[in-house]
Amino acid sequence: MGSMAGWGQQPVYLTRLYYSDGKLDSAKIEHADSMSTYKSPTTAFLVAFFPGFFIHGLGHAYIGKGNTTLVLMGIEAVSVGLFLAAAISTWDDPHAPDLDLLAFSCVIIFLGSWIYDFAAAPAKAISMNQQAELERGSKTTISIGAGIKDTQARLVISLRW
Repeated sequence: MGSMAGWGQQPVYLTRLYYSDGKLDSAKIEHADSMSTYKSPTTAFLVAFFPGFFIHGLGHAYIGKGNTTLVLMGIEAVSVGLFLAAAISTWDDPHAPDLDLLAFSCVIIFLGSWIYDFAAAPAKAISMNQQAELERGSKTTISIGAGIKDTQARLVISLRW
């Protein structure tokens, strides 16, 4: 079921009832936005590509992979820091040791972590969407949603088996 965030200023809550073997397993009342587990692979790519070039890991942040986001941000910070240290140490002293290899390695690591983000985030989004669909298909779900827009009440009922 899609998000109902555009239904006016009132919060929208949905009740989900989970059944298996003809018996009620559980019931949850959740905000409508929390029930939308679909993550767009295209959005994951676009967020990872730009502005992800400047902040690595945004594609993984979009799909909810916080640990991978932190690792990619850390790799970016270390590669930029080492690159700047190499550049600054050779700036004033023409007799300083040659740090071109270090600077080149930092550029490769920087670009590699960025490429990983925009290549892996869409693939992971597809995988997560497929997994979520399998999990939804394993239980019978009845979702009931209500909202108000322009003084009109709306009711949405979604059934899955």
